[in-house]
Amino acid sequence: MKKIIYKLSLFFFLVSFVIICSFFITGMMTTNHRLGTTYIKQDRLSSIKQNKIILIGGSNLHYGMNSELLEKELGLNVVNMGIQGSIGMAYYFNEIIDQVKKNDIVIFLAEPAHFGMVSKDGQQTLYNLISKYPQGVKYLNTNQIVSSPKKLGVAIQENISYLLTLFALKINNKQTILEKTNHWGDYEGHKGRGSVYQSKPKDYSFDMEVLKKGITQSILDLQEMEKIIKSKDAHLLIGFAPIAKSAAYDDVLQIIDAEVAATFYPTTLGSFTKYILPDEKFYDTHHHLIYDMRDRRTQMLIENIMENETTASLIKTVSNQY
Repeated sequence: MKKIIYKLSLFFFLVSFVIICSFFITGMMTTNHRLGTTYIKQDRLSSIKQNKIILIGGSNLHYGMNSELLEKELGLNVVNMGIQGSIGMAYYFNEIIDQVKKNDIVIFLAEPAHFGMVSKDGQQTLYNLISKYPQGVKYLNTNQIVSSPKKLGVAIQENISYLLTLFALKINNKQTILEKTNHWGDYEGHKGRGSVYQSKPKDYSFDMEVLKKGITQSILDLQEMEKIIKSKDAHLLIGFAPIAKSAAYDDVLQIIDAEVAATFYPTTLGSFTKYILPDEKFYDTHHHLIYDMRDRRTQMLIENIMENETTASLIKTVSNQY
């Protein structure tokens, strides 16, 4: 019996060792992936010693923000931490919190999926990111760590698949998304390209009551994150991602707008309904703006900040200290 237990233990140890090694080795080989831009963003975040604006959220930020313009207009250093929505809110906040200092301003630019559709603990993409950025393990919570065993295999498969894409890019002397991302964390690779976004029929099969409960829970999660930000004498503002008109569920967005405004006023910046834009303004998905819309979206955010007496005063106060 002891021999069986010993051999089983050894077997599971070796299998686990091989899987974990494969997870991180394939991740290291694919850091040129979009998820690898976390290195640029983390380097920028840790290098800023003065008061700063930290933008967090999904890929709407990575593809649709002009951080240099935002920096010039508001007079504060800016870092764009956005990569992908399915990473989850918990990781967004956990990965920045050690670098949040007194009077820093964190702006969460939410996508509708963050409210009741994507768990705050994220999805498969989170583990693909960790394979490329092992330091990110320290930002995982207990639930995310417990869920990791069933995610590692898929991450390995996707990393291997991306290696083929990476090989093709290099053979054709094309840059990767990482190489087309500037030091603020903004992607610039779609400059000069028009919209290729194709609308899809809306799926109304979701349960509205279940969704409402999810929205309520997401609001509660955000409140907890706001407490952590405030505990560091910093500030949290809630803004919104642009969304293509054909993908906008107006009734759902109105519910989220009302809940966010009621909970986070006066630190709410605009609303989802104000960020519904024509389909032709989007590059390849309903959240990724074409390059020429980056400046307009950035100006919209600035307007949202400056038309709000509370947030305008906050920006002026913090920038004067800077």
